[in-house]
Amino acid sequence: KRAEILGAILSVMIIWFLTGVLLWEAVLRTQGIINNTRDSVVDGKIMFVVAAFGLVANVTLLFVLGHDHSHGPGGGHGHSHGGNHGH
Repeated sequence: KRAEILGAILSVMIIWFLTGVLLWEAVLRTQGIINNTRDSVVDGKIMFVVAAFGLVANVTLLFVLGHDHSHGPGGGHGHSHGGNHGH
């Protein structure tokens, strides 16, 4: 149980770190484009490889971890876990 909690915390920390790095790079890129000191060209090959890897990783995790209920319209289940909570 503790390993799951530590794993979840580590995962969230990594995501926040990567979000910060991406935000920082976006700010630097935007400043560079505005000041004409940085090229605005995106390398399509690298972008495709990274996107494809992300897609494969997410689909793999979907099958490994599973997802057994819907949260969308018509998902049709409440979140009552027994007992009357006054809802």
